[in-house]
Amino acid sequence: MAPRNKQSERNASRKEGKKGDDEPSAAPMDTGDLMESVKSMGRNSCLFQHGPSLVPIVKQLSEGGKAAAKSREVDANKENNGDDNQSDDTKPPSPQGDGSDHQGLFESFQGRLAWHNSLGLFESEEASKAAWMGMKDLEVDFGPRSKKKGSPGLDRMKVNFKNHMAQYAHILLALMMLRAFFVRSYFSCLPWLFFYQFASLALPLDKWDMVPQVPLEKVPVAVRVLGTAGVHALMVLFFVYELVWCTYFFEKIPLVGLLAYHAYAVRPVGQ
Repeated sequence: MAPRNKQSERNASRKEGKKGDDEPSAAPMDTGDLMESVKSMGRNSCLFQHGPSLVPIVKQLSEGGKAAAKSREVDANKENNGDDNQSDDTKPPSPQGDGSDHQGLFESFQGRLAWHNSLGLFESEEASKAAWMGMKDLEVDFGPRSKKKGSPGLDRMKVNFKNHMAQYAHILLALMMLRAFFVRSYFSCLPWLFFYQFASLALPLDKWDMVPQVPLEKVPVAVRVLGTAGVHALMVLFFVYELVWCTYFFEKIPLVGLLAYHAYAVRPVGQ
């Protein structure tokens, strides 16, 4: 009789396990739309948000350059004609424009384009730090338990990709910089553009006490803003170029697999 009792207990436990697997999860995951998340991340990026503010600066510098060229042409004609009278009407306008607005725009670049937010995908340096610390503190359970209904592993990956898409983009940026520098050439554009962006943001707008020979105060703030934005745009462009065109197909597989396994192995917040 004892073997039959054990067999009946085993059958009962199996039935209970099957019932537990058939039960729906108490809190289903909100996977969301990944493509919409990508679009939203692009719209909230530093380059997309500050791009319209750069158009008036370009126009001001262009008009200032044309006025300066016209002024030099008038001065040359006066010298050739022997006219020494100077007119203030031909004085070119200052390319600075509203210096306070330009300085505020440059400070906005400084606040967003930190080394851990070099792509400008987070809204601020504090938001970037909080996102990276939150990602570091996630619990690693190496994947959810399988169920007969649904795909909990795929659902978890969708949630993690949606929540940590900006961090994954910066991880790919770091890997592409290492690959470009050590595999392709020491003079690859992407690592140097990252350095130039950091240097452009680190240099002060006024006099630099460490190197007083460099007249930084003579450089218009508008030029510094456009230079920083141009370097940032080139860095983003070369990042996409390195990731899409320069990596071979068999290199893309482990890159995607690395991010996919992380998204599968860590437990999302609140799950």
